[in-house]
Amino acid sequence: MRECTLERRGSAAPERSPGIFVFLLPVFFVFYGAAAQTDPFRAPFAMPALRLPDIPGRTYDIRSFGALEGGAKNTEAIRSAIGAAAASGGGVVLIPRGRWLTGAIHLESHTGLRLEKGAELLFSQDPADYLPVVFSRHEDTECFKYSAFISYSHRDRAWGDWLHKALETYRVPSWAWKEERKDLEAKLIDMGNRDVPVNQRVFDGADGNGLRPAFFQPMRCKNILVEGVTFLYGAFWTITPTYCE
Repeated sequence: MRECTLERRGSAAPERSPGIFVFLLPVFFVFYGAAAQTDPFRAPFAMPALRLPDIPGRTYDIRSFGALEGGAKNTEAIRSAIGAAAASGGGVVLIPRGRWLTGAIHLESHTGLRLEKGAELLFSQDPADYLPVVFSRHEDTECFKYSAFISYSHRDRAWGDWLHKALETYRVPSWAWKEERKDLEAKLIDMGNRDVPVNQRVFDGADGNGLRPAFFQPMRCKNILVEGVTFLYGAFWTITPTYCE
C-alpha cells in the first residue's frame, strides 16, 4: 500500500491466568499528517518514498475525562479525550500506567493514542461494546458488523498509527465463537455471491447474528505506520488495513 508501513516486532508474552484474552503493545502512539520521510525502504519493486505520519504535541490524559482503573469501562472517557484532541486540531491521547478497560476506540484524524510504559488497555468481551455496527469487510466480503477494537473515525478518511508499547484484551471466548458460528460466515459469503445489497448484510448480534470484530482496522485511511507492536489473541484478523493508501 502506498505510504503505509506495518512492522511487527516479537516480544515475550507475559504469563496470564486462564481465560485472559490479550492484545499487547509495548507503548502505543498515533500520528497523522505531512511529516519527515522515512529511511530508504528496500523493496524488490519501484515504490514512492514513505513519509511518517505526524500530529500536534498537545496531550490529553484520559484521567482528566473521567477514566478510572478497577474494572469500570472507560470507553466514554477515551472517546471524550479523542474528541477534545480532534476539536483542537489534533493531539495525543495519553493512556497512563495502569490497566484500563474499554470498548471500541474510534480514532480521529490528527489525533494520537499513547500508552505509557506499564499501561494496558483491556478490551471488553461484551459484544454490545462494539455497537453500533460499522461498514467492514469480513473474509473479503463487505458488510456491516461489530466495530473493530481499534478503528478509524467514520467521518474521517485519513489518520496514522505509531504503536509502541502495552495493550491487552480480556479472556479468550472469541475462538469458541469462531468454531460455533461458522454458519454466519457462510451466510455472509452467500449474500455476497448473490449480490445482496451491502446495507442488507447486517450482522449486529440480533438473534445470535453477529460476526467477530477485527482487532485493528483502519478504513479508507492514508499514511499509516504501525511499529514496535505485539498483538495477541484477537477475535478475528489482527492488523487489517482496508481500502487504505
